[in-house]
Amino acid sequence: MEVEKTFEEQLEEDDKKIKDATENYGDVEIRDALIEKANTYLKYRKIEEAMAVYKEALAKSVGVGKKMDIHFLILKIYLEHRNLDKIREHIEL
Repeated sequence: MEVEKTFEEQLEEDDKKIKDATENYGDVEIRDALIEKANTYLKYRKIEEAMAVYKEALAKSVGVGKKMDIHFLILKIYLEHRNLDKIREHIEL
């Protein structure tokens, strides 16, 4: 049975994945690693950090499908926190 990693360990692992993707792969792999990091922040309820990383991943997205997925994730988070101003702001982008 594997012991669950701490927040810092997960962030360190995510940063290693991002660094590896940056050095050895392309934008798709970087975006996927960024989404993993954002999901780690979200898991530990660090909403502002997660949103910043999701927006960074959005900038790395090329295809319409993945961009929409990230936009819907961002909107879902804003809905869960009932942040209507941020929803309106994000939709108006």
